[in-house]
Order: sequence, then C-alpha cells, then structure tokens
Amino acid sequence: MNKFVIDEEMPVLVELSLAPGASECATLGDIEEKSAKALNSAMNTISQMAKYIVATMDSVSESTRPSKVESKFGLKLTTEGNAVITKAGLEANIEVTLTWELKM
Repeated sequence: MNKFVIDEEMPVLVELSLAPGASECATLGDIEEKSAKALNSAMNTISQMAKYIVATMDSVSESTRPSKVESKFGLKLTTEGNAVITKAGLEANIEVTLTWELKM
C-alpha cells in the first residue's frame, strides 16, 4: 500500500466524522495523526478506484467502449483514520470526480 506523505511542517487537518457514542476529546497531536491517516486512506481509496475503473473499461471491447467515462463519489473520513466511500454530497468530506477520455 502506498503512503502519501504529508508535509509535517504544514499538517492538513480534516473534519473527522465521529462514530456513534464517541467523544470529541483529543489533543492536537491526535488530530494531526488521525488527519494524516485519514488522508492517506482517502488517497489510497482514490488510487484503487481509478485502477478498478480503468481495468473495467479495458475489459470492454473497443467497439462498445464509451468515448468518455466519469465516476463521481464521496469519501467520508472517520475518527478511526479510514476513508469510507459514500454518495457525493452533504455526507462526504471529499467529493471526487475521475474522468477519462478515449485517446484516438
């Protein structure tokens, strides 16, 4: 699994969704660590989704393959540091759109 490095001098903090019954008590260090873990999980999820879509399109015969493919999904980042695929919209922390156009 790839690890996407986040600049330790410029941490990216994300709003993490609390699991039912979880409390909001955390130190800044905990938040930075969980944010980094959640972002790494999100980037890996995006990478795996892109690979899956490309493999799926490669399996379609050229005569029926569409000239353009777009996939849109949301990612919800959890306090456990995971990225969960969800529908794009209010529930998502990150909205992802992946687009490929057939090269002639």
